[in-house]
Amino acid sequence: IMKKFVVQPELSTDKGYLHHTLKYAINRGVTEQWIMARIRGFPSHEGTEGDFAFELNGRRSLSEKEFRTLEPQSP
Repeated sequence: IMKKFVVQPELSTDKGYLHHTLKYAINRGVTEQWIMARIRGFPSHEGTEGDFAFELNGRRSLSEKEFRTLEPQSP
């Protein structure tokens, strides 16, 4: 979001854009957590350290296509 403001500073005053962008960013984070819990279950606190593979910036995001085509996991 901050990178976009550097290139297009006028967006920082657009309340509709800010609301939509922040809502989308929060939903992406929640969706990521749900998918990880669905795939891996809910590990103990000790099991959460060093278990995930992320990109260089420390985050992993899904495309809409990847999210929509996720196969259900059997219990």
